[in-house]
Amino acid sequence: MVTGKNDKLVVVKHNDLVRAAYRLSTIESRIVLACVAKINSKAQLPANHKISICASEIQDLLSKDDLKGGGSFYTHLKEAVDKLAERWVYFLEPSKRSSEKKTRWVYTVEYVQSEAKINLSFSPDILPFLCELTDNFTQYQLSNVLQFKVTYSSRFYELFKSWQSAEKTLTVEWLKEHLELEDSYDRIDNLQNRVIKPALAEINAQTDIRVDYSPVKEGRRVVAFKFTFVCIEDKKIKSKPKPKFSQDRIDGVLKTDVEKYAKVGESYQQAATRIKAEQLMLEKNGKPKTVDVVW
Repeated sequence: MVTGKNDKLVVVKHNDLVRAAYRLSTIESRIVLACVAKINSKAQLPANHKISICASEIQDLLSKDDLKGGGSFYTHLKEAVDKLAERWVYFLEPSKRSSEKKTRWVYTVEYVQSEAKINLSFSPDILPFLCELTDNFTQYQLSNVLQFKVTYSSRFYELFKSWQSAEKTLTVEWLKEHLELEDSYDRIDNLQNRVIKPALAEINAQTDIRVDYSPVKEGRRVVAFKFTFVCIEDKKIKSKPKPKFSQDRIDGVLKTDVEKYAKVGESYQQAATRIKAEQLMLEKNGKPKTVDVVW
């Protein structure tokens, strides 16, 4: 379960699909991602395609904690296949590749019990977001998301990967719509404590992204959240996260620099995360760094 042989599997999606609105359970998400990883994103996939994946391959992508509520793995797998057949994707920010529409993830999907495998065909309207991709796409190793226990961690991770910028402000309405939470978490503190904080904690601890956030208010009402993040693509992150605070550095940034460059209202951690993101942007653009950062 969650074995090392998944390290070479790569997920590639067009950014319109990454930023679409949808919700999948952990097992449903693993099925979709494992099938996406089998696709050559640069080649054409015929409409009558069929992707077969063994139950054991899906089991390798899960831990015991992912199988909640009792029952065997195969029972959970069958239930996930049934639910996946009904899942919708809503394209709310269309580019030239799409119009404002909704479509199902799959055209056909079946669990063949006698062979312990799944046969899946993606919907024709989904294929342009998985195949023949030359630009405007997001790519990451599947192993980066396999340790996630929180349902929304994968969604946030993909979004940050797709933006690749230092800051992004998302309204409460946008978040709830894209995570399909319109009828949930009316209280902002519940949205933060049950969705945002747990997801970001997993991302910080287990992936190549470091992220922090702060509420944006109009008067006393929280209307949005500003996310500050950095994608450390080429720098290895140990599975056990380093302490964020030391005597002279805060998350790798000298405390004196944090105090010097912090903006009004920023915490030490928020300032350090933003500074690291800014330094990485300079590095990516071939410019010299202006602050000493330890990755």
